[in-house]
Amino acid sequence: METITYGDGVLATTKLVLLQMAQKAAGAAIEELLLTTEKATFLLQQNGELAAQIKEAVQHAVTEFLISDDFSDEEVHSTHGYNTGYNHPRSIERQLELLKEYFPDIQFEPLPEMGVRKPLDVEGLFLIPRWRLFGRTYGAAVERVFQRLKKERNGFFKNMCHKELDSKRLRQSKLTRDRMRALAEQQNHPKTLLLPAQFGVRHEGRSARRARVRFAENEFGVGVFATAIMLLLHSDRMGSQYDLSIMCVGDEYNRARGRRFEGVPMFRFDHETGVLEFTDGSASLALSESSSVTAFLPNG
Repeated sequence: METITYGDGVLATTKLVLLQMAQKAAGAAIEELLLTTEKATFLLQQNGELAAQIKEAVQHAVTEFLISDDFSDEEVHSTHGYNTGYNHPRSIERQLELLKEYFPDIQFEPLPEMGVRKPLDVEGLFLIPRWRLFGRTYGAAVERVFQRLKKERNGFFKNMCHKELDSKRLRQSKLTRDRMRALAEQQNHPKTLLLPAQFGVRHEGRSARRARVRFAENEFGVGVFATAIMLLLHSDRMGSQYDLSIMCVGDEYNRARGRRFEGVPMFRFDHETGVLEFTDGSASLALSESSSVTAFLPNG
């Protein structure tokens, strides 16, 4: 497209052309659906929700084209997928039942309203209690969930970073802290959040660094505590050595006891012992069995 304007004029002209392109594409999509009068009327009655979903679909498509090419060599082909039974989260009711069974001394209710809209790429809603219900520090809260995870896995769980989960070694990323705070505000600060998330497959084959630069605009990494809760409530995820490992890209790990948090905490299977392990790894390592759990902040 040629233009003789400069500065903001170029941006305004380009945006106008993009808007016309989007309108033409949306019109063509509706035409191809061959809607009946009844169906068209029904869609008009869903005006607010339909408009929100169209907006999100356009933002998603645009974001995919603008995604950074940083760390592109840290991504390998993978068709690993979920191989041990998991395909979507349990019902909220069942997740709550399990939380009460595993931690009878903690009050998880009341829950947020169930009207949380699921963004694109979300597998479902996961119940994630506030970590402060479990311990005075983030590391202590993680350790408590690990204890229950080991019990529910019949001892086949090992924390390779035992006594190395204090704030000098493990911390939440700023993006995740900010997004979890925003999510809590959207849900009126409940004790237990409804987290729209995916359990790893969206970023399979990518290093932690590559996954982070591939985030959609409203996407953020899930940390160790929330991931451990998700695993505890979904024993069919990481049920064997053939399942995707998980990098907790919402947290950062200090591998060398210095000041640089360059590592990534992760869950992996020991192929020889069949034990699910929590350990740390390089944020630049990309394997075909790698995956990253992420969540999404609903728009509005």
